[in-house]
Amino acid sequence: MGRGYAHLDLAERRRIATLLEARVPVSAMAAELGRHRSTIHREIARNFSHTGFRDRWGQDYRGYYAVAGQAMAQRRRTSQAKLLRYPGLRAHIVARLRDGWSPQQIAGRLKHDMHPEGYASHETIYQHVYGSVWSCGEAVHPTNHGAASAPAAVWPQATGNADPIGAQHHRAPRTHRVP
Repeated sequence: MGRGYAHLDLAERRRIATLLEARVPVSAMAAELGRHRSTIHREIARNFSHTGFRDRWGQDYRGYYAVAGQAMAQRRRTSQAKLLRYPGLRAHIVARLRDGWSPQQIAGRLKHDMHPEGYASHETIYQHVYGSVWSCGEAVHPTNHGAASAPAAVWPQATGNADPIGAQHHRAPRTHRVP
């Protein structure tokens, strides 16, 4: 297989802007930059300003601008996780996890109740539980509510002064059957 994928850098974006202004076809741009033509099409479509604005001297600022495209690409790559951006939503989700709710139950309830800070899917909640956000000191893990669960040693362990709640939220085995 070919070389790995690399993001466009500012120099490539500037070259695209220059070639666009010269009305060079996208296939020729792609050949010159050593990229696939769909990469160039996607870059132009993603970062082309259609609305633009006109300054007080009548100059129309509409089109593709390399520096603006670089800034937007950088912003897309450094976006923070949703539950780190909204601490109220994170606190609500962590509280429900501590109460023994599953991520699916929390996500469904958030959608139903319309939390003021928004909605989080069950995938977002799992990413929070198992992702790099363990460093924020909120060690929680979802429960399976009766499903066969992994042994306690398999659950990720928190670092620092966090208090994992796994042991205190597992149900005790039933001694009798409920009819």
